[in-house]
Amino acid sequence: MFCVKQLWKMQQVHREKLQAGVGLKRWEIGELAARIGQLYYSYYLRTSDVNYLREAYNFYSAIRARGYFKCEQTAQPVSAGPAPVVPVGVSPVKVPSGSSSSSSSSGAQTPRMATVVLMRNLRYHARFVLVCLLLGVENEVLDPLVNDMSLLVMKYKTECHPSHSEARQWQSLLEEVKAFQQ
Repeated sequence: MFCVKQLWKMQQVHREKLQAGVGLKRWEIGELAARIGQLYYSYYLRTSDVNYLREAYNFYSAIRARGYFKCEQTAQPVSAGPAPVVPVGVSPVKVPSGSSSSSSSSGAQTPRMATVVLMRNLRYHARFVLVCLLLGVENEVLDPLVNDMSLLVMKYKTECHPSHSEARQWQSLLEEVKAFQQ
């Protein structure tokens, strides 16, 4: 896991070059951070070491606090809910998947790109909620997260025109999270 932290620190040091020179978008930085959080979660599953789960929480919290998945057209976060407290020394990001060329030169997202970002945001929220539930995080953090996820599911159903089964799966996940939360 030491290499992951080195990668993250290198990205932080060279972020301006990555954004200007390579065209790395904020949501791509968030995707990298989400993948690092996912790595920590997978280590937790293999080892049952709660410290890995806490590291995943730290990365997911940093993504939310820094608004990496905010809407680029409006520069507004998905929700105005309070961001969870982020422990000191943690920062997130994602390796570009070659999709930066899909955006127009003005910075606006194409409809396909907006769908990709929305799906990644939904998956990030689902993973973050799971980590919060496993850690027993208080409702002050979990409630706004679930509310944002609910808004994202509604947005997904209206803007992305998913199949009935895909929409139903996300809705079912949301209902299960809300039931588990109570």
